Amino acid sequence: RKRARTQSVYNLLMQFIFHFKTFIQHLLFSRVTYQRFMLHYCQRGDVEKASHILETMRTKNLPLNAAVLDALVLGNVRQGNMEGVDSVLKAMSSAGLNPTAHTYAIIMGGYAKKGDIENVQKILEDTANKEIYFSDKVS
Repeated sequence: RKRARTQSVYNLLMQFIFHFKTFIQHLLFSRVTYQRFMLHYCQRGDVEKASHILETMRTKNLPLNAAVLDALVLGNVRQGNMEGVDSVLKAMSSAGLNPTAHTYAIIMGGYAKKGDIENVQKILEDTANKEIYFSDKVS
């Protein structure tokens, strides 16, 4: 009798999970919602989960923008993966997007954290040559 009740509860739970998954799959998320999910994962350095979100965005033909790619830059910086940062910059370029002062500030923060002041100075010189200026506003 106890076993039958346990099986019944298990079956009910499985039905609930199935219907909940179906419900979640049918929710319509906007680009901004996906962008926030990506930022959430990237702030924690979880580029793998952020990449899954990016793939979902591509599947749904949602446009990529600088904020989405800046989040990936941040995720790679948090992982200490500066090669990954370079890959994101190449993806930005191929998408017709230019890195912003914010993008470069994230990258410089990654280099500074590693103690790589040479690359920080290089970025400062490159941005000055491109006439990209940093504001003194702290967000």
